[in-house]
Amino acid sequence: MAEIKSELIYEILKQLQEGQRLIREDIHDIKVRLTSLENKMAQIHLDMANHSERMDRIDARLARVEKRLELQ
Repeated sequence: MAEIKSELIYEILKQLQEGQRLIREDIHDIKVRLTSLENKMAQIHLDMANHSERMDRIDARLARVEKRLELQ
């Protein structure tokens, strides 16, 4: 009887270990995807900053053109 209980416990432990292995793999995949998202978000912020800088330069040029044409 003790042998049957030991085998049952061993099987349950194997199942738990397999479940933990799957969870570790899932967590690893989630971390990889999160890192990718963070990198993409950083690129989006950089692109927005570049567009903002470009729009500021265009605004300054437009102000000079308006001043030269005496539109202000």
